[in-house]
Amino acid sequence: MLTLALLTAACGGGDDAAFDVAGPMPMPAPGMPDIAFDGSASFDRGVETVPSVSSSVEGRADDGRAIVRNASIELVVDDGAAAVDAVAAQALVFGGHVTTTALSRDEDGTVSGTLVLRVPAERLDELVDALDDLARSVPFRTIDEMDVTLELSDLDARLANLRAFEDELRTLLTEVRERDGTVEGLVAVAAQLNAVRTEIDMFEGRRIQLADQVAMSTVFVSVSQARSTTPVVGTWDLPTVVRDALAATVRLGQLVVEGVVWLLLTVVPALVALVVIVGIVRAVRRRRAPADMDLPG
Repeated sequence: MLTLALLTAACGGGDDAAFDVAGPMPMPAPGMPDIAFDGSASFDRGVETVPSVSSSVEGRADDGRAIVRNASIELVVDDGAAAVDAVAAQALVFGGHVTTTALSRDEDGTVSGTLVLRVPAERLDELVDALDDLARSVPFRTIDEMDVTLELSDLDARLANLRAFEDELRTLLTEVRERDGTVEGLVAVAAQLNAVRTEIDMFEGRRIQLADQVAMSTVFVSVSQARSTTPVVGTWDLPTVVRDALAATVRLGQLVVEGVVWLLLTVVPALVALVVIVGIVRAVRRRRAPADMDLPG
């Protein structure tokens, strides 16, 4: 109603029809029907028709609901590197692709890690079954579903109202420029128009994101290599035994030499110093003994 009053004042003409738009324009509440105007303000809205949820979002359920389906699966395989290549190949077979790969290789060459796949939602079950067939065992396998039909419908309604309001603001901006031409009026309408466009961009981005999640499912794949439990049967290798024995002999000789060196450089000098000190002490005692005997009792 406030917008209608402003439009009537702007279009009525005359010196008394001053257009005051110093305050912000009112925003339509979510779900509010399009604003209707009488003959005094005839606008060509050109509202873009927003397709319905059931006709614009692929991968929906048979009853028209929009479902986001994602899966997680852990694969225990015999050869980690080969399994990673096979997982990527299966994604391509079912019309998908690999978006993220995080792998590691142990010292023994064991490969493990995770992959994130995107695949058309209608091929999700087939892909998960194919991945299951690649593994020796599957510790867990889950498929999650989330209904986003209501959220998409709400976004469509909000976008329809905002686009209609945006067209009305553009028409109002033109009329203010032609009839009134005040800087304050132009700035106020332009600011409101920019705010509406920002909201439209935000809702459109969210709708595109949801539509993509409905059309393409995400699959989180964890790959780990099974540890071998088969005992290793050794073979007798004479050259290896001889080489190891010689190496042990050389090492033993090194230890003996090292012991001798430590003995000569540490123990022997310490013993010599000890003998010298003991000799000095004995010599001093011998010299004091006669002197003590000569003293009168």
